Amino acid sequence: MAVQIYVGGSWRSVSSIQVYTGGVWRTLNALKVEVSGTWRDAWSAGLQAYASYNCGGYSPYLANITKLLFSNETVSQLSATLSLARYGLGQIWSNNAGYLAGGQANLSITNVIDNFMNGFDGTNRLNSLEALTFSTEARATLSSSLATKSHAGSCQSSAKGYSGSGYNNGAQNSISFVNFSTEASGNCLNSLGQSRYNPAATYSSTKGYWAGGMPSINSIESLLFSNETVGYVSQSYSNVGAGYGTSLTKGYFIAGSYSSNIYSFTFNTESMQYMSVSQGYTSSYSSAVNYWSGSR
Repeated sequence: MAVQIYVGGSWRSVSSIQVYTGGVWRTLNALKVEVSGTWRDAWSAGLQAYASYNCGGYSPYLANITKLLFSNETVSQLSATLSLARYGLGQIWSNNAGYLAGGQANLSITNVIDNFMNGFDGTNRLNSLEALTFSTEARATLSSSLATKSHAGSCQSSAKGYSGSGYNNGAQNSISFVNFSTEASGNCLNSLGQSRYNPAATYSSTKGYWAGGMPSINSIESLLFSNETVGYVSQSYSNVGAGYGTSLTKGYFIAGSYSSNIYSFTFNTESMQYMSVSQGYTSSYSSAVNYWSGSR
């Protein structure tokens, strides 16, 4: 984020500001501005989105990690792999690291790292909500919980994380959320128009999207973060269990339905494009973490 002032008929960037106090001019070492109800550092680095890493999956059990570079939309395979071949992992990321949690491996449920936001322990659908503090990498179970379900798609605004769709004795259409500032949870008043599970999910700065999924869903639905209303977009998508990446301008739906194809979804036009590059191997039920830097 930057600060500009209007001088001589044009906007000019400001690298420092002085205030007159105590009889002298003093330079401000920091400045915060309020944006969308949140105070942010005015001179902090702007957010940049570099890549998405699509991890694991089933075809059968996979430990692969695929990198999708946002700048030129090229795909490559990393030499690094997951410590355990598995699918259905929970995923979160900071500006410095991505974290992959849980998943199913060789017909058993693993607790590598731990589960995050709902899940399935092999017997029960879960509603537990876990937190990982990035500075200490310590895990904690929150006192609040989400709706009981598994196989949901997740997205986030700057203020909330959302878990939409899912499975519990059938496909679900509810959208649960956790408020980042208070760690309180709740359910959105509005639900998705179609019940689905194992969808792809992605998000822009203003909307979250759920695409495809089971049983035989080919629609894309959106959640407008500002008022939590839902609606359909004109595009369609029918893959099940796709990995998904999120840049600042596009979302990516990676493989799914035991395919290797990749689609991009341009946020400002809500249009879908089939990409000429592919993941290079077929998979379903993989999980993606993104590499971003700067301040959102």
